Amino acid sequence: MLSCSLHRSLEVERSGEWEQQILLLHAHPVFLAPHPHSFGASTYFPAISLSFSVVYEHRSRLEKSLQKERVEHKKAKEDFLVYKLEAQETLNKGRQDSNSRYSALNVQHQMLKSQHEELKKQHSDLEDEHRRQGDDFNRAVDDHKQKYVQLQQEKEQALSKLKGIHWQGNAECRIAVSK
Repeated sequence: MLSCSLHRSLEVERSGEWEQQILLLHAHPVFLAPHPHSFGASTYFPAISLSFSVVYEHRSRLEKSLQKERVEHKKAKEDFLVYKLEAQETLNKGRQDSNSRYSALNVQHQMLKSQHEELKKQHSDLEDEHRRQGDDFNRAVDDHKQKYVQLQQEKEQALSKLKGIHWQGNAECRIAVSK
């Protein structure tokens, strides 16, 4: 029966309830008092005591292992949180840089767009002015041509008159000389 109890306590230990069972074993009267049917009144059960020390050592190793796992888990968790914070900061900084770059490009785009519109307006105004000046130039050329033609005609008429007067004067001179 005792080996069955020890076997049961080992099974309980494996199942995860070993802490409760160990505490019950500590309080069990078999471990606390000498066995009345033993060879001596102060003699304890050496097999049970040995089994108990094995279980206790195993428990101690498990507690140390658990404590080590907890420390490693805590460190891994802290490392992960640090990594997560750094990654989040990097992501936020990248996002902030991208937003700043986008804003700067958007401002630059708006400036270039307004410059483009202004240059388009200037170009249109210059084309209109060029067209007006071209029209004015063509009118001035036409006016000058007409004036030139008119002056040419007036010159020819004046020359004709002068030739007519000259011929008349020569004819009169010849008539007067012949008389």
